[in-house]
Amino acid sequence: MMAHLTSPEISVRMLEHSPDSSRHSSRTNKCSNSASASAATDVANAYAALSGKTCGMVLRTMMGSGQILTPNIYCLGAASTLNGTLTLNGQGNANSVFIFKIDGALATGSAANIVLTNSANLCNVYWQNQRSF
Repeated sequence: MMAHLTSPEISVRMLEHSPDSSRHSSRTNKCSNSASASAATDVANAYAALSGKTCGMVLRTMMGSGQILTPNIYCLGAASTLNGTLTLNGQGNANSVFIFKIDGALATGSAANIVLTNSANLCNVYWQNQRSF
């Protein structure tokens, strides 16, 4: 949620999973600089830009298991899971874009992977979720 991305300290806390609070605050102090502030702003701007995109196709909350998708804006209405292989087929267009908007958390199985084929480009795959990864 955008409220979590308003400052570099909050962003870092969101990513830190250690119950050791001294390690947590030490790590926060190291990240409180102009580069992390700029990164937090960039993330908030990217999140807002993705929020404005209209769904092109609604997917079920279970992705992968041999599924092949072409460029589109995909919306998933609840927490979702990726298991097995999800193939993103760029259809020969290196500028093809894949956007996944998930209204919940995203979990991945231990054997989950994403395969890019036919010129699909990692730099054009975006994930926006309303909870946590």
